[in-house]
Amino acid sequence: SGRVTDVSGGTLAKARIVIRNEGTNAKVNVETDAQGQYAVAGLAPVTYEVTAEFAGFQKTVVTRVKVDTSIVTTLD
Repeated sequence: SGRVTDVSGGTLAKARIVIRNEGTNAKVNVETDAQGQYAVAGLAPVTYEVTAEFAGFQKTVVTRVKVDTSIVTTLD
């Protein structure tokens, strides 16, 4: 889960989030809600690459995001 914001802290609704399993390349695509938040349940406990895109903004890519079944992983 996480929240997408601009540099001033404003939320970005309908930002595109791609969560890619770094081992299998399987992808999950989601969109942020009106508050700029996103959540994905049921991910396997492995390492992911998370990409956030929004028109007019630079794409952000974070690699080596570890997911564990016993905790909620948050990436803002």
